[in-house]
Amino acid sequence: MGINFAYARKKFSEDQQKLRKEYEAAGMMPEQILALYEYDLHQFNRDIAFYRHTQRLNVFEEPDMEEESQNQLLSKFSEQLSVCQEPSMDDDLWWLDEIEDEELIERLLLLTAEELELISKLAFGDYSQQEIAEEADKTQAAISQKLKTIRKKLRKSE
Repeated sequence: MGINFAYARKKFSEDQQKLRKEYEAAGMMPEQILALYEYDLHQFNRDIAFYRHTQRLNVFEEPDMEEESQNQLLSKFSEQLSVCQEPSMDDDLWWLDEIEDEELIERLLLLTAEELELISKLAFGDYSQQEIAEEADKTQAAISQKLKTIRKKLRKSE
């Protein structure tokens, strides 16, 4: 459904006439009233342009939706407008996409890449602390201390 520009412009002019009378009654100078009118007109034109260049996209799941009433742009470009992102198991940090707790995600994103890799290896890589220590050429105690530091960073501060 499009916009009736003539009706919208007529309504805008009527509203501006009312505002002009209110401004004059308030004691505003003609230059000030003109400046406000020009600003309002500019905003009106921007709103019309925005409305003309955007269309509401209907939801696919609406059961009552008929073929004819479906938005033509949506039917033509549905694949390009849809995003379905599946976590890639190739990425070591795929598990971050699965977390729904926003506060936890914020705290996890504050960790370094090394700390996130350590969590990944322990939780999803089936590595032991000893195996990680040997791979990183560190002691098991150092890895344990690093995990303790990570836990402190991830705890909720209350």
